[in-house]
Amino acid sequence: MLALIISEIAVFTVIACFVVFVIFKVIIAHEKKKYMPVFSEQFATAIEEIDSEKSGFVKYHGELWKAQSNMPVKKGQKVKIISQEGLMLLVEPLNN
Repeated sequence: MLALIISEIAVFTVIACFVVFVIFKVIIAHEKKKYMPVFSEQFATAIEEIDSEKSGFVKYHGELWKAQSNMPVKKGQKVKIISQEGLMLLVEPLNN
């Protein structure tokens, strides 16, 4: 009988520790601020044509980002990142 009570207490303790650990991790995850890198004055490569009427994608450090430009950008052209608006980058072509 004593062995049964001890095993029930052990199981309850393990489950309680797991629940506390999960709650702690959830609280920490909610408190973390979302990191959005500041891209201004960085450079990327256009994956497709971009102009004032059509957005496109650029490749920045191996990641694809949606981008807009007020000037025409050709596919494969290097661009300078001017600013970031949410998940959209504002770019301008480099003069080659």
